[in-house]
Amino acid sequence: MTDQNPLISIAMPVYNAADTVGIAIKSILWQTYQNWELLILDDGSTDQTVAVVQSFSDSRIKLHVGKQNRRLAYRLNQAADLATGTYYARMDADDIAYPTRLQVQLAFMRANPNVDLVGSQVSIIDDQDVLLGRRDMPLTHAELVANPHRSIFVAHPTWFGKLNWFRANPYSELAREIGDRELLQRTYQQSQFANVDQILLAYRETYNFSKKAIRMRKSVLRVLRHQPLSTWTMTDIQLGLVQVIGIAADHLNRLLGREKQALLSRVDPISAADAAIWQTHFKALHETP
Repeated sequence: MTDQNPLISIAMPVYNAADTVGIAIKSILWQTYQNWELLILDDGSTDQTVAVVQSFSDSRIKLHVGKQNRRLAYRLNQAADLATGTYYARMDADDIAYPTRLQVQLAFMRANPNVDLVGSQVSIIDDQDVLLGRRDMPLTHAELVANPHRSIFVAHPTWFGKLNWFRANPYSELAREIGDRELLQRTYQQSQFANVDQILLAYRETYNFSKKAIRMRKSVLRVLRHQPLSTWTMTDIQLGLVQVIGIAADHLNRLLGREKQALLSRVDPISAADAAIWQTHFKALHETP
């Protein structure tokens, strides 16, 4: 039994995710904390994504079907407008939440009211649900923003924060593939970020990582191009050069068939205990109706 009004609004934009959205939804239904609403915003899918979502009968799942492909930032801002909770959590249609994710992040936010946004550590899985390892993030705001123009490592699908913060700081539609990075860099001086030191989500990455990396690097260059030249700093110039060099390197990885190695080089080893937790959760999700 949950309260009448959800405490947590979970935003899940979806686009042609029929193969994965079912298990993503199921991982939310299996949360140990149950007072939530799941806002699923279809971004003009052309496959069976909407039908898969409609196969779930839980009244807390609220589907909004978009007729146009407006991209992630637009749908996340839309979800923030529609949300009725106190907290706003991110979820991707191809990732899998661990059962205690909402419970742990809610407890952290309640214990640390000065924090605006909290993420977590993640395990990394591939297209076939094979566990590749984990990715560790810094824990405190000071550690996270030590080199803010390089990156602020709060894994986007693990974001859990105050709804008012998201409404006050909307995603930039210009940033596209780096909307999360741009938002963190734009707000870190007036906000407080953190990561929970637990794996709370299985984050899916594909072996064509170089293609995704190229799109992200081009998004960085797009944002830089829209900044007045008079405002550019040496850091901005260095950032732009890094993207140009990185695009060349990513194209070379694709040409030489090194994409798998490029992905695996970004994955940290995972302990046997954490691997066993994942296997147990994954098996249960697949074997239980």
